[in-house]
Amino acid sequence: MLFPPRNHLMRDVRRGLIAGCAWAALLLAAAPGQAVSPESTLLIYNADDADGAAIARYYAQVHPGVRTFPLQLGADVAEEVDARYYLDSIRRPLFQYLDGKKVGDRIDTIVTTKGLPLRIDVGPPAAGALDWQRYSSLESELTRIDTIDTIDEMGNQDWDRAGVNVPGVLPANPYYLGLEFDLFLNEYPYAGPRSFDRADPANEGIRLTSRLDAFSRDDVMAMIDRSQSVYMVPQSHCVVVDDDPNATAGADDLMEDLVRNTLTQRGQLTDYDNSDAAITAAHATEVIGYISHGVNDGPGGLEPGYVTDQLQFRLARGAVFHTYESNNARTFDPAAQQNQALVGEWIAAGGTAALGHVAEPYAGRWTVTNEDVFFDMLLSGHTLVESAWAATRQLSYVNTVIGDPLMHFQPRLDGDANLDGVVDTFDYLYWGSHLDEDGLHSLADLNGDNLVDGGDFLVWVAAYGKDVSTSGSATPAAVPEPAPLLLGLVGAASLTAVRRRT
Repeated sequence: MLFPPRNHLMRDVRRGLIAGCAWAALLLAAAPGQAVSPESTLLIYNADDADGAAIARYYAQVHPGVRTFPLQLGADVAEEVDARYYLDSIRRPLFQYLDGKKVGDRIDTIVTTKGLPLRIDVGPPAAGALDWQRYSSLESELTRIDTIDTIDEMGNQDWDRAGVNVPGVLPANPYYLGLEFDLFLNEYPYAGPRSFDRADPANEGIRLTSRLDAFSRDDVMAMIDRSQSVYMVPQSHCVVVDDDPNATAGADDLMEDLVRNTLTQRGQLTDYDNSDAAITAAHATEVIGYISHGVNDGPGGLEPGYVTDQLQFRLARGAVFHTYESNNARTFDPAAQQNQALVGEWIAAGGTAALGHVAEPYAGRWTVTNEDVFFDMLLSGHTLVESAWAATRQLSYVNTVIGDPLMHFQPRLDGDANLDGVVDTFDYLYWGSHLDEDGLHSLADLNGDNLVDGGDFLVWVAAYGKDVSTSGSATPAAVPEPAPLLLGLVGAASLTAVRRRT
């Protein structure tokens, strides 16, 4: 599935891997300043829900500076509520807090969690509405909390969803960076990553949102843990793109654009397939991203329960899930039965984040988060929440973002084989455990030559003492050099490896 090629794109993918030696420089050069930060993040939770309250406390501990706001909604709030409930019980107190406490100007991101509604039913179409969308996610609705305050505004989306940007139309996402057209049908293609700034008039005062949710409280907390210190190694971490040509709505996806224009150009290891066969095992150390049509991929492919029953991936910290399935975020009830995958299954399996739909999105680039823009933003070092909403055309709709909004990919330190942010003896032990192995896609291949040998040891020695937490800029911290005895032992081991190969 990886190489040799199985389709017309693989020649380009190989060329991208040849350029992989520059991956760290690309990520470092593109890494944005963190405009979205703990200090600009507000987590809202249901104070009457034990799981939600515990998750809120834990998240605030992990991210000092995050504000929290409790809502008094009672226990056992349904996953689906009506629009009046949202406007009266959630929007009104939250908007009053943002406005009355004068903290609103400092909040870029609103985070929801377990114990809050997941889906809002706006009700049947209002009289005269041409394009009424009955359902929206809580998170998508909250992006426009400052402006959408009536049921009619929530449901009435009378605007051209075929990519025409009509300024001031509330359901249109002003932060969307993907292909669109103006009123004169002039084309504006994706122009590259851009950080979110709520003060920028072009963003019309929207706020970014995400949700901390999974099948259980423990799953959510584990997801939060996996979101911290995500070190990206493009030569080892694989993005799986399963692009079945016979999938339902297959012509509407952007997977080919993702591979050709984003992953290949960045030298990103990619497992791409555009045949009827489903990708269920990746030929790489760890998977960092997965995109497919899920059970909509046609006969003989993925089946209900495929996340746990068919996929055999080892998931990296930060692993992201994005499938063209209508209801993959419809519920976080582990007992729920449906014929499509659930985001909760991905998180339970060790995933870190996901893009989902709480109801039918009617697949297309205007209604489903654009995978090419999303991964380009994420691989540029932008936060999860920026990457997701920059790639999502509509607001007040069914799209949602699951995961820590502050998660972002970082280039690993030279010599950091075990990806813990410190270059120390544990990296030597990791390297030694893989010594003299085929280094293809191995995290122990520190110099990118597809071998694990003495050359990687020299990279480790040169980088010994680097520490992300103390240096920030990935420069060596003031720590002692490796002990002479250890260096002697390691040097002997590396020379032995070189001799074995020669």
